[in-house]
Amino acid sequence: MFSYYMLALKNILSLVFVSSIFLNCSKIEDFKSNDAINKGVSYRIKTKLTLAESQNFTIDAPQTIVNAGRICIEGDYLFIGEWGLGIHVFDNTIPTKPVALAFLSIPASTDYFVKNDVLIVDNGNDLVSLKIDALDKLKKKENTFADLKRSLLINKRTAEVFVYPNYPIQQNVYFQCPVKEHFVVAWEKGEFSNIANCYR
Repeated sequence: MFSYYMLALKNILSLVFVSSIFLNCSKIEDFKSNDAINKGVSYRIKTKLTLAESQNFTIDAPQTIVNAGRICIEGDYLFIGEWGLGIHVFDNTIPTKPVALAFLSIPASTDYFVKNDVLIVDNGNDLVSLKIDALDKLKKKENTFADLKRSLLINKRTAEVFVYPNYPIQQNVYFQCPVKEHFVVAWEKGEFSNIANCYR
């Protein structure tokens, strides 16, 4: 009798296990297509760059910070990253009163590190080191932005170190699939179901 009950229990547990697999799969599919939060909402490409455009580094006048990223202090400078665009630089000689100094336009960048006038930064799929000693000339007012427009000099480039995140930072959303050769630095949120052919 005991063996009979054990066999029956085993069959019931097997049935429950198999049923749970089908239910879980169903829930995942339902979530992707019927999630109340994301239903009808997707992302399309707003700004994209070619490889050549992504490697166009410049020093520009200070710009408004829209999406502040990582903060780093090196010497008398305060650096604030801006995802996909570059790095804001402040004169931090008086830490309680940082003064906007410049914007390092480094397209398709997401993270960085600064040491001894060298900026280590990702650029698309590559790792690049850039000389930023021109900041000292700006701080001392020895040069203008026009003089220093192309003063971010590549010290070294190592190709294909990273895989650039060519998708929105949001998860469980549909978005427009980018072309492999492009780097998307800005997305637009809306109802774009006709072109949203990727899911994350």
